[in-house]
Amino acid sequence: MLPLLLHLYTRRLGDGAATLRPRIDSETNNHFCFVNNEMKGKEYFIDDSLSRADIMMSFPLEIAKARGVLAVFQPLSDFADRIHAPPAYLRALKRGGDAATAKFGR
Repeated sequence: MLPLLLHLYTRRLGDGAATLRPRIDSETNNHFCFVNNEMKGKEYFIDDSLSRADIMMSFPLEIAKARGVLAVFQPLSDFADRIHAPPAYLRALKRGGDAATAKFGR
């Protein structure tokens, strides 16, 4: 999701990015609203089983959930919980650590 990447990049600019933040935040909200509406009544993004799309979306949703963004997007929050439930995922977390709390860059 481009707005999330823009948020990460501009965060390093500090106050220099202040004029961009409202637009980035607005677009981030637009994206989450769209994806949230698509997930209503569904367990996965495509069909009735886990797909590559679900894996791809799990990372931005995991980060958003850790930062409290998904509190108002219940279908996405439920998806993030569901994608973290399988034993294989829990083993991967134990081995590699939680991406939502990882420190990227400096």
